[in-house]
Amino acid sequence: MNPPANTTILALDLATRTGWARLASGIIDHGTESFARKTGRKRTPDDHEGKSLLLFLRWLRDRLTEDRPSAIVYERPGHFPSAAAAFMACGLRGILYACAASYQIPIYAYSPTELKKWATGKGTADKSAMLVAAHKRSGGESFTDDNAVDAYLLLLLHLARK
Repeated sequence: MNPPANTTILALDLATRTGWARLASGIIDHGTESFARKTGRKRTPDDHEGKSLLLFLRWLRDRLTEDRPSAIVYERPGHFPSAAAAFMACGLRGILYACAASYQIPIYAYSPTELKKWATGKGTADKSAMLVAAHKRSGGESFTDDNAVDAYLLLLLHLARK
């Protein structure tokens, strides 16, 4: 696949450790960014519960200002394994929508099942199957982790559907 040279798209797998993929000038790059707050320290207080959200907000604003994407793609969260995961997912998604609205950037969301089915042919594929699919589609590139894999595949899914 030859991505359009004049399009910039940002794909995100939202979490405390967010995977990202970016199409810019016909080139796709990818990685992860951690928004973890510091907890469990004995000598200093834990970071504020909203610190992760603030870190994401700053990072996202920088991406939107520097990259000027014409679209944002993200993986719509499925079920949440914990209350903390639900808090993070909802907070990150709210920030994503608010920032996209302020920059007037359209957002496209895909479900985990939709992504997995497109990438592997099976809507319940595990992380290793997703990694194999990403390696195959990328020509053997290395990925930081499964978050970067998901973001990369989200970007390709979006390009395939548009």
